[in-house]
Amino acid sequence: SHPPLTICLAPCVCLAVYHVAVFLQQSPRVSGSAAWRKLGAPAFNSLRTNQKAALIFNASCEVIAFFQILARLFTRMRSVMLCFMFFNLLKMRYHSPDSQAYHRFVWQQVDAKFVQPYLLRFVPQAQKPISLIQAYFLKP
Repeated sequence: SHPPLTICLAPCVCLAVYHVAVFLQQSPRVSGSAAWRKLGAPAFNSLRTNQKAALIFNASCEVIAFFQILARLFTRMRSVMLCFMFFNLLKMRYHSPDSQAYHRFVWQQVDAKFVQPYLLRFVPQAQKPISLIQAYFLKP
C-alpha cells in the first residue's frame, strides 16, 4: 500500500476555507449575527488580504507534490501514470489564466533556488533534458 500524499490536500483545504468564508460572508443570517461581526468578519478580512499568499501557497503545494511523485518513481511506490497525469495537470495550471501568475512565480523560484545554483552546477549533463522538458512544458 502506498502512503498518502498529504501535501495534495493542502490546496483543496485552503480553497475550501476561502469558499466557506465567502459563503458565510454573503449569507444574511450569518453575516448579520454578533458572533460573525466579532469573530468571523476579522477572519474573513484577514483571508481576503492574504489571498495572493494563499494562491502562491496552493501553487507551491502542487509543485511540491509533483516532486514527491517524481521521487516515488525511484521506489517501490512508483506510478508512471500518476507522474504523467500530475505533470500534465501542472502544465494546464501553468497555462490557465486563473493560476498562471502563481505557477509561473513558483517555477521561477524553483529555477532560481535549485536548478541554476545546484542542479546545473553539479550535474551539467542535465541541461539538455531540462531544456527539452521546459520546451514541452511551455508549449500550450
